[in-house]
Amino acid sequence: MMGKSLLMLALVWPMLANAADTMTQSCLDGVTLINPTSSFTDNGNGSVTSKVTGLTWRQCPLGQTWSGSACTGDASYGNWESALEDAEALSFAGYSDWRLPNINELRSLVERACATPSINASLFPLTYSATGFWSSTSSFSDAGQVRVLDFTAGAESLVGKSEYKVVYVVRGGN
Repeated sequence: MMGKSLLMLALVWPMLANAADTMTQSCLDGVTLINPTSSFTDNGNGSVTSKVTGLTWRQCPLGQTWSGSACTGDASYGNWESALEDAEALSFAGYSDWRLPNINELRSLVERACATPSINASLFPLTYSATGFWSSTSSFSDAGQVRVLDFTAGAESLVGKSEYKVVYVVRGGN
């Protein structure tokens, strides 16, 4: 179903390209990082494993490729249904059990001491301003909405399942 996401990307890319810009991370001096690089194991294949949660994350959003130090290419934007399908269909780094993270798992990546982006930029080098990353967590009060996380400032929100967002995938956990 990756082709379905690529078609959707082609349809919305002109709108998204105008909002894209290079993210320059800033972190507070003297504040201890909650997600330092030492809290992760680099698996050497474009994925890292959290020593705290046991979750293994693909370092680049779907659509991008890990070069060893950066994510290259364009991230795939899609609606929630295509995000679920694309995550489940992914075969990467020798595994085929990738999935969309729930909101708590996605929150575990937020680096509160930093912004633009509010994530460990060494391990997850966002090079554009993403409007949000899908979680698998639906709203309790409205089945048509899902929780997303924007790593620009680490803010969460509810959005409609038909909106277009980006995907980090995860596997495993404690």
